[in-house]
Amino acid sequence: MSNELNDVFRLTARFDPANSASEVENIYYYKLTDAVDLTDGVIVAECADIIDSLMSNVAAYFATDYNAVSCYVVNCTKRERLGTGVPDFVGLDNSTQELPAQCAVEILQPIKALGRTARKYLGPPTELCQDQSTISGAALAAFQAFADEMDDVQVGASGNNYTPGIARFAAGGILSSFDPFIAAVGRAVNIMRTQRRRTPGFGLS
Repeated sequence: MSNELNDVFRLTARFDPANSASEVENIYYYKLTDAVDLTDGVIVAECADIIDSLMSNVAAYFATDYNAVSCYVVNCTKRERLGTGVPDFVGLDNSTQELPAQCAVEILQPIKALGRTARKYLGPPTELCQDQSTISGAALAAFQAFADEMDDVQVGASGNNYTPGIARFAAGGILSSFDPFIAAVGRAVNIMRTQRRRTPGFGLS
């Protein structure tokens, strides 16, 4: 089946930190709310661009050997794989060390329904972003810029519009609902968090 207006996409973004025993993964959901070009390749490329744009806000707080690996895109509405893009993101900090694999900056994105908040854990960043586990000043402003952009509608080079939010699934992995984020309410938490996957040899999830 072809992609259509109002389809919901899952973006699985993977990153390779300096610690070779770890892998970082974050998942995002976007709804196609204005459609110009519905081809798989265009949507996959634009999804990779979204990851690059988000991460560019915080590049100064990731090591130069922290880089994006892939952006795997699935059409959740149609339950079809679209393909894998490769974001260009590479960290810019070559002066301080990367923090341990479980260390992360937490981003909170609520939706209108009470009790539902999306969380993203960005890490491991470098020592530059914190002082005794407190994130402040320019670093907090950078991660807040990430939060601000994360709830924005993203416009691809084709003119496609992608609205961010939270997807819910029924039994069998069937998409049951999509709730968009509330604009301008996302925030970066100013205390370092920890997040660890239970799979041995892997870090953030």
